[in-house]
Amino acid sequence: MPFHSGLIINNNINFKRLDLSRNRLEDLGSGAFSSSSLLDLSLSRNSLRDLPPDALVGIGELRSLDLSHNALAAPRREWFRQVPALLRLDLSANPIGGKEFSCFFTCQV
Repeated sequence: MPFHSGLIINNNINFKRLDLSRNRLEDLGSGAFSSSSLLDLSLSRNSLRDLPPDALVGIGELRSLDLSHNALAAPRREWFRQVPALLRLDLSANPIGGKEFSCFFTCQV
């Protein structure tokens, strides 16, 4: 049984940095961080296998996203369309194969 399931953060938060690493998260709710002012988000060392396509909606100013040490097998292009200001992304220590990185080939940097 997951410790947290379908996490949704109150949309009135004013945090600039949020570290949810090591919380045994298995999934996030759609729009989990909507209308927040986050610049740095760490979801590392959880048990995330996938994210809803709109999990990152509402945090368009996000600069750094750490998804390392999860169980993400295939990143989705939709995740990153929601965060156009993203400068740093850590997907290390996930079971991602080579062809799954094709979602990054059309990203504009």
